[in-house]
Amino acid sequence: MFEQTYQELLNLPKYAELKKQFPADVQAVHNGYFSQDKKGSFKDTKGDTIADYDTYNTIMKDKEWLLSFDCPLRFIWSHSALKEGWDNPNVFQVCTLIEQKSTFTCRQKVGRGLHLCVNQDGERIEDKNINVLHVMANESFSEFAETLQREIESETGVKFGILQLSLFQGMTYEEKIVQEKTVDAQDAKLVVDYMVTHGYLTKDGTPTESAKAAIVEQTAPLPPQMETAKESLALAIQTGATVKADDIVGQAYTETITVEKTVSYEEATQLMNHFEKKDYITKTGKIKDTMKSALLSGTLDLPKKFEAARSRFENIITRADQRPPLRDASREVTVRLNKQVLISPEFRELWDRIKQKTAYRVQIDTEKLVDWSVRDLQTMPRIPKARLMTQTADINIENAGVTHFERGIKVTDLETTYEALPHIINIISE
Repeated sequence: MFEQTYQELLNLPKYAELKKQFPADVQAVHNGYFSQDKKGSFKDTKGDTIADYDTYNTIMKDKEWLLSFDCPLRFIWSHSALKEGWDNPNVFQVCTLIEQKSTFTCRQKVGRGLHLCVNQDGERIEDKNINVLHVMANESFSEFAETLQREIESETGVKFGILQLSLFQGMTYEEKIVQEKTVDAQDAKLVVDYMVTHGYLTKDGTPTESAKAAIVEQTAPLPPQMETAKESLALAIQTGATVKADDIVGQAYTETITVEKTVSYEEATQLMNHFEKKDYITKTGKIKDTMKSALLSGTLDLPKKFEAARSRFENIITRADQRPPLRDASREVTVRLNKQVLISPEFRELWDRIKQKTAYRVQIDTEKLVDWSVRDLQTMPRIPKARLMTQTADINIENAGVTHFERGIKVTDLETTYEALPHIINIISE
């Protein structure tokens, strides 16, 4: 089945370039982390027998050969590699084909593949766009993400869904600052040259009609370079004087610049104290309903120094509150057995009437049954083909928790027909 599917996919036009790079025979691209005896029975692979030496040596020991482009092996089938100390850095896909009934966890699944990959020179690659692990889980991605988050919390002691100081410390953001400046001789000459070049002044400094439209009538936009000469230009238009570079020197103007800032440890501590004083969080960092309401209404109170990064802070807080739903154990009701009811005469009488198995005998007219069946089959809704639905999503592990973002859904109609029809008469008789 694998070889047939592999060939069909590899022959598609979109994989033409990939086929050129990996022309190996289909039988060479897959192997198993287990061996068969002469009778065809599978046995555990431990690398200590001649039968499984080649497979074991390639997969578990000769890592350099396995990672090289010369090695044709691309797909490894295994019944134990995920729990037997598998340690290969270039595993980008992990697929579980059977239901896990052991204590093997989601975190271990991810851990078997989540390594920094290496290139052909053995160098670690730290590009996060390359180090992406794909897990084909046998549950929905949301269930997988929630299970993974619970396991990480349980085994590491790190609690997600809590507002922590580390979420803000080191965060970078951009802030616009207005600065007051004074025009010097060099800047003044540049401004005058600009206005002459663009037709706002003549060569002798007389304002043109374009300057009048920009300053007096305000029908033309004023370029940023002319803002510093706005007062001198307006005065020259009113008095009929000329504009010289010396007239602009010494004028004050404002300039807005963008500065990148980083939240320090002290600032992050001040922010957490501010949230606690505003009754947004508890002392342990648990987010209260007051903060949730402020986020929804857009009225979150932030220190003025952080207003420029409001959207960043709100996004971090919102993501930190994305936790699996909690169940209120105090509302659970324990139902206790009331033995007095079981031994009461009323219950015994009821039980004696309903505990007996009842048999029914039905006489069926075969011709009518056929007619009814044909009529119902002709009018019944069309039975659709079985469909295979595949959902893909990105799962990120961050300080805020394990989050998932759905990327797409693919639905495939299965061509398999219904081979075995139920025996209606036997079902009815049973």
